[in-house]
Amino acid sequence: MPTTIKDLPPEILFSILERGADLNAKDAAVFTYGLTAAPQPLQKVHLERYVRGRRPPDALRWSATDAVRRVNRRWHDWALDYSLRELWVESGALEDPMTLLSGIAVYRDSFRSLKKTIDLFSRYPGIAAYVRRIWFNGFFVAETDSYIFRILRHCINLQSATLPWTSIRRGNAEDWSTLLSRTALSSLELLAVDLKDSQKSGDANQRDERPLHDCQVEFGCLTRLKLSGDSDFMPVTDDDLRAIAKTATNLEEIHVTGTSSVTVDGKPLVLPRDDTSDSVGVLALAKASSRALRVLEFSPSRLTSSATEDHPCAMIPSLPHLVNLSTSIPYVCPQLFSAATVRWAGEVQVRAAGLCRHGSLQGSGLREVVGTARSLMGALDVDGANLEIEISIGKKSGQAVEPD
Repeated sequence: MPTTIKDLPPEILFSILERGADLNAKDAAVFTYGLTAAPQPLQKVHLERYVRGRRPPDALRWSATDAVRRVNRRWHDWALDYSLRELWVESGALEDPMTLLSGIAVYRDSFRSLKKTIDLFSRYPGIAAYVRRIWFNGFFVAETDSYIFRILRHCINLQSATLPWTSIRRGNAEDWSTLLSRTALSSLELLAVDLKDSQKSGDANQRDERPLHDCQVEFGCLTRLKLSGDSDFMPVTDDDLRAIAKTATNLEEIHVTGTSSVTVDGKPLVLPRDDTSDSVGVLALAKASSRALRVLEFSPSRLTSSATEDHPCAMIPSLPHLVNLSTSIPYVCPQLFSAATVRWAGEVQVRAAGLCRHGSLQGSGLREVVGTARSLMGALDVDGANLEIEISIGKKSGQAVEPD
């Protein structure tokens, strides 16, 4: 029988430590503060404290385990795993929006957090091995993209990464091959934002290495892919999704939200002679991972109608393991809800510009669409799916519509 806490089984000991660390993080200061002016000798200065910003979660966890790290090597290693399993790397340019201007020239390196992280991981690669999830925010130029991939090379146990979308342009095939094949990466998020002109200018910033089209880059390790945000600078396109789909055959979740440069079924492209595939857009990813896909979310900022060989209303129900669906499609018809073999559950959301005009389904009315959806809900409720279907049709269904 254990006589001290050190004699407890590891799973019990670490559960106690995690509970204590969570309580410490909960009681810690969540925000950082600053002063409106600096105290001056022999002067009475009115000082006010203001909130500078929220502390990132990894900083809170690091502070919460400060005492634990000092006990012994075993507890120290556990504290590193607890603190660094999720790492947030943010630009230092926005740390203090209330900084007062003065006559003193002060240089602040906005890439300091990236450089310090590279230095730490280079000197102590064992620390980088604790990182399971990493999130980069505020870095969108060519120099920072190179820093990001230098950091990722050290994170050999990385499982999830949130990167700027520019990384699929400026990162080369070796960078992406290393990330996808030499880590445990299974979840990839690409975040797009509008950039300033200074972040777009320059040959280095406009360079496109086209890594997605290199045979070395394979996305078979991914089970989750998310694209979010919108940008008019080198945006993610249907062609990029089609290139990813060639090797991304194990995706369980696909999320595409807030973008205007990607469509659900794409537009006709000139295909290579050795490729007979006719799928582009989000459906290309869905078809490639049809045997694994469970979650499909497509909510663009602008819905573009198009005509391809793939009919979304026929293709989506054919995904055998799909459970959660939230999608925007150009047109909707009863065929989307006619397959009683689907495994949909929970709330299914379908947004469309109008009723489908595809093939023999031309002229189908709203009443038939709603009736078929109700029949499907009744059939699946027998199996305990608790299915609810929400259908939004028209230009006010959540996106601006641009028909061909």
